[in-house]
Amino acid sequence: HVVRRASKVLASSSWSGSGYQARFANEEELIKFLEREPIEVIVLDESIPAARRVAHHDLLRHTVEHHPARFTPLQSRSMIRAGIEQTAALRVYRFKPRSS
Repeated sequence: HVVRRASKVLASSSWSGSGYQARFANEEELIKFLEREPIEVIVLDESIPAARRVAHHDLLRHTVEHHPARFTPLQSRSMIRAGIEQTAALRVYRFKPRSS
């Protein structure tokens, strides 16, 4: 298995995070990217505070929510961030390309 970080494949920025730019403008572009790449599983981290989320976080979440036929829920896990338990903070989905 290979893990690809969304901050690297869905956006570009400097090492420090400056110059951030999302690579995809909408859900359709993101789905086309997912279909071209060998990406089978998506993990959403819902514990990221709103002030720290950037465009690709919300685009990925909206894409999963608006295209349920393409994303099969696999798991949901709680986690602790900043000492506070976040219920169902990590959500795992299997992406279904059109060809399958």
